[in-house]
Amino acid sequence: MSRDFVRRVLVVEDEALLRSLLEANLSSKGFDVRVAADAMSANSIVKTFDPDVLVVDIDLGEGLNGLELVSALGRQDSTRGYVILSNYSASVRNIPEVPYISYLNKQDIAKSETLVGEIEGVLRGRGKAISPESDTKLTASQLDILRMISEGLTNEQIAKNKVQSTRAVEQLLARTYSAIGLEKHAGQSRRVLAVQYYKQYLRVNR
Repeated sequence: MSRDFVRRVLVVEDEALLRSLLEANLSSKGFDVRVAADAMSANSIVKTFDPDVLVVDIDLGEGLNGLELVSALGRQDSTRGYVILSNYSASVRNIPEVPYISYLNKQDIAKSETLVGEIEGVLRGRGKAISPESDTKLTASQLDILRMISEGLTNEQIAKNKVQSTRAVEQLLARTYSAIGLEKHAGQSRRVLAVQYYKQYLRVNR
């Protein structure tokens, strides 16, 4: 594959071990990866590397934090995607300058496919998360299946847990997508969007 088609990712993380692990995992998935330990280094690398996506930790030690860095970069160029890493849930409304953004709890990056899924989501131009209304009503079964896909379970694993057929799980998932309006997002990863929706739903309805 031509290097022109290799997606470029800049990892901004102040913890050396995690930074190294993220670099290795993403490189193994075919991304062209650079790393930075702080906002100042990230700013310099952006100018020459021109990443498609930045994976940014919120807490970067001294200087600008991750949200401030992303906000500043977003004002310069709104076409990049961002995956924000944190130890808690954040809101996409914190950074209005950035249209292509996702938030991921650090506990969820133990599986490299979870982070890759978030990166691919913003690369497809997913944009801001679908925002659930406070009066959105989901059944217990719909909330349960959203919980399980947010934990990374496949349809087959969900079927085994629920003692149902895979077909029944697929039908429930289709009804759940419809209930939260994801039939309007053809061409995007509805599964990734549903996970983001679920996290937002929990915040709105807690």
